Amino acid sequence: MLGPEKLPPPEQRFWAQIDSARSARNALAAFACGNTGILARVAAIDEVAKAAPHEPGASAVVANSEQLRREGYGDLATMLADWFGLRAGLDVESATDLLLMFGSSSTYLTLRRYGWSGERYVAC
Repeated sequence: MLGPEKLPPPEQRFWAQIDSARSARNALAAFACGNTGILARVAAIDEVAKAAPHEPGASAVVANSEQLRREGYGDLATMLADWFGLRAGLDVESATDLLLMFGSSSTYLTLRRYGWSGERYVAC
């Protein structure tokens, strides 16, 4: 999602922090911070769009957004695998799925409804 700077995530500052990270932990921390900033702006709108599958325009936006998320998160999972390796038994596709789940609007909004702050969500 385009942020205040009108840049896609790979061109935003947090992605440069991912690129320069010297550990998987630091790369994931940079991702968590950047992604949480995106979710804070778009999570509620995303959930509304997902709740309207009968609306062709909303469905198209959701499908495009999910495709972009899968590609971007897949790129991140590949980078992590190439630079730092993944846990035994975890492949890039499964790592992508986990990033998609943990970085989703539904996970974010659920935890916020349970009283989590944005800071706590990033730190989990």
